Amino acid sequence: MKQVLLFFQIMSSRKLLPGLIVIVLMMFFLVRCMFSSNDASSSSSKSPIDCAYTMSHDCVKAKLNFPTEVDFPFGPGTLKELSKDKFQIYGSVTSKNGFGVKITNSYMCELTYNGSGELFDPANWSCGDVAFLK
Repeated sequence: MKQVLLFFQIMSSRKLLPGLIVIVLMMFFLVRCMFSSNDASSSSSKSPIDCAYTMSHDCVKAKLNFPTEVDFPFGPGTLKELSKDKFQIYGSVTSKNGFGVKITNSYMCELTYNGSGELFDPANWSCGDVAFLK
């Protein structure tokens, strides 16, 4: 206990304590924001078209030789709404081919949101056609 008091005396004498308190509070609020229940409310306010590009990644990975070693560019490719919950996505992916060489391919993926549950849960989406374009 004396060590803790000595620590705070040293910190306050050097005028570092106010800065330390500010840093601890900022970290607390940052962690709180990251792990708050915002995820459920933010995904429920989004529509399936907002999530379709991200969910297409799972469909594309299922067709690749090395699905754990892929890179999708940031931001969506071309997204087309075929019907209320059915989408066609055109994008690109960099992955290893059968020889282990990294190449970039364009793809077309059709997927359907099943209409219930969390938008970012892959179980709520059905993959349709996935084709790699030349």
